[in-house]
Amino acid sequence: MARNPKDKLVTKGMLDEAIKAILEGMDRLFGGLKAEMGGLKAEMGGLKAEMNVEFEKIRADVTFIRRDINDIKSDLSDTPSRREFNELKSKVEKHYPVS
Repeated sequence: MARNPKDKLVTKGMLDEAIKAILEGMDRLFGGLKAEMGGLKAEMGGLKAEMNVEFEKIRADVTFIRRDINDIKSDLSDTPSRREFNELKSKVEKHYPVS
């Protein structure tokens, strides 16, 4: 059986070279990813700060809206309901009929 030259045996030196090349490639890949992630982290921090500012503006607006609603409720609390108004109206018309 004749051996094909492509079927050379892998030596320890060849294997060490392949492993070294793979590890160096992985180091470059992860080094680039680490740098990119650092930039993304900084950008996310800036966006978080902007969102906090906008959130505080919305919180202040909601506080004013709540106060306005409470003021309206207190203004309307002394207004009789439709049923109470009709009962009172019928009592008044009973004693003072409109001609």
